[in-house]
Amino acid sequence: MVKLAKYGLLFVFILLAVIIGFLLTLDVNHYKAELIQVVKDKTGREFQINGDLKLALSLIPTIAVNEVSFGNAGWGSQPDMLTANRFEAEIALIPLLQGDVRINRLVLVKPDLFLETNAEGIGNWALELAGTEGTDKEQAAPAAPGTPGFDVREISVEDARLNYKNGRSGETISMDFPMLTLRSDTTDGPVSANLETIYKGQAISMTATIGPLPQLLDDKPYPVDMKATTAGVEVSAIGTIARITQLAGLELNITVKTDNLTNLSKLSGIELPAVGPINVSGTLLDAEQSYRLQSMQAAIADYKITGNLEVALAGDRPLLTAELATPLIDIRPSTRAGEQQKKKRVFSGDPLPMDGLKAIDADLKISIKQLLTTSVELADVNLTLRINNGQLKLNPFKANIAGGNLTANVELTPKGKELELKSDINIKQLTPGLLPKLKEKHLIDDGKTDITFKGTGKGKSVAEIMAGFNGNLLVTVGKGVLQNSSLDLAGADLISQTLSMVNPLTKEDKTTQLQCAVVRFDIKDGIAATEKGIAMETSKMTVVGGGIINLKTEELDLGVRPHPRQGIGVGAGQLAEIVRLGGTLAEPKAKTDTVAAMKTAAKVGAAVATGGLSILAGGLFDRTTADEHPCDTALGKNPTSQASATTSTTQSGAQTTEKKPNIIESTGEKVKGVFKGLFGK
Repeated sequence: MVKLAKYGLLFVFILLAVIIGFLLTLDVNHYKAELIQVVKDKTGREFQINGDLKLALSLIPTIAVNEVSFGNAGWGSQPDMLTANRFEAEIALIPLLQGDVRINRLVLVKPDLFLETNAEGIGNWALELAGTEGTDKEQAAPAAPGTPGFDVREISVEDARLNYKNGRSGETISMDFPMLTLRSDTTDGPVSANLETIYKGQAISMTATIGPLPQLLDDKPYPVDMKATTAGVEVSAIGTIARITQLAGLELNITVKTDNLTNLSKLSGIELPAVGPINVSGTLLDAEQSYRLQSMQAAIADYKITGNLEVALAGDRPLLTAELATPLIDIRPSTRAGEQQKKKRVFSGDPLPMDGLKAIDADLKISIKQLLTTSVELADVNLTLRINNGQLKLNPFKANIAGGNLTANVELTPKGKELELKSDINIKQLTPGLLPKLKEKHLIDDGKTDITFKGTGKGKSVAEIMAGFNGNLLVTVGKGVLQNSSLDLAGADLISQTLSMVNPLTKEDKTTQLQCAVVRFDIKDGIAATEKGIAMETSKMTVVGGGIINLKTEELDLGVRPHPRQGIGVGAGQLAEIVRLGGTLAEPKAKTDTVAAMKTAAKVGAAVATGGLSILAGGLFDRTTADEHPCDTALGKNPTSQASATTSTTQSGAQTTEKKPNIIESTGEKVKGVFKGLFGK
């Protein structure tokens, strides 16, 4: 036994001596030219090994070379797509003795990978592989007989850097990859992959199971099963890539999860709102220069959204196309203590996203079964939103609102450093009693209402646009029934308070028969004004009013005066002389006032001319409250002497008749002339 062991050990020593002798005499540079040619033939790209191939003696023979480079596409902006400081290949010993190179492990040290697209969106990673469709056979001839085979079991990349250049925008991004490994137990078995990278200061980790490494160059459907995590965001993808070398032919089931959208702010470079949790899934497909997320299902906080998304990259800007549907969107502010802050202004002064509108084009079709806001509830919402070169068109926007129909067309167009707004909003046959605030108090039954709001404005924010807005507002209310008991409820809102002041019979009658109501404003340079455009008719009285809404400051100065109809047993002295509405759009305030409290005509006229506020009262109400049909007057349907000429009492008591000008021209001396006619000299 001892002799047998000695002979065995001697045999091992002899075998090792033979192997070492073979390796010492083996010129691995013999394979250098063949290796370079194989890569060229397979990829159609230049491949350079600037240093000599060196064989390190160890139990696992290792070929090492410095300064390796792989050529870029012919249209590329720089010569090389890949350079590496050092390249190592661990060679299988037994096949090597037979003249065949079998690589168990490849190591790339400090590689620099440069990826880019051209103006057509084609990537430089799209290789023209030998034997694939469209390849020039003369330029991609098969390797000569005797070319060594390659059986790669593991690839390891250390301290890599990736640079990506967008051929359309010229934008370049960079990423560092501290570690990347690809490993397989068998030649034709699945490969496990592990990757760590850093992008915009955020660490990204990825694990994946993919197809065999040799299949990477076959351009056959390549299986992928991966998961990546970063900054509280988890992404998974399962499916196939039909042409892996071109990253084309995607069919991947994608899932994205995060507890809050703000987690993506640093990666996207955009400050995203605090919304979550978010779970989005769908099938990612690609076509020529476009990507589509099909059968998307998204859960965002409490909302569910389904549909299809597509991004096309062929134009000057990305084009986002989408068809989305959701059963509910609730944008009412939270009512939890300490969470809701009362707004001081209705119109926001925050800058509108001009740069964002110019960054992407869009064609979106969205349907919402129910849209809840503080003031209205919309049902069956359907909208089409288009963005083209910075211009936004919401055309049309359709919805059901409080038993009626809403249609809107809105345009935002860049004009220099500002945005120009064009709006045309129409509501037909709305039932006021179905609005949330009125529904709670059961204030009114029926009273079908039509609303029209049209106009234009320009500015950098909503507040600036409204400050220079030009247009008109018209509200008409049909026959209905006011519930008087609701007017006296504790904590009654502004509408209830105002109606209670106007109507002295609320405590005697259970209801008030409303015949009509009108609100009509002309808007010029941010001042909404009306002389007799506020009107209401009931079975027992008429109400007429006017005033100003300053859209620059959001201040109100409106006034209405009730007038009893004959035969109801109530005299004018029993009614409030004027019910006045002041404050701001955000905090309106109702109170009674008297004609005696009004300022002089000159002061009032000067206030309007300088953009200030004043109440239209005195002579105006004296002349109009006798109108038995103030709704028609407010609508301009009553061109009688009351609409075209008015009778006023001068300080001497004489009766005079004069033509009544339009308040929208109330600037300078024209304003003063109007108010002198209304109040007397």
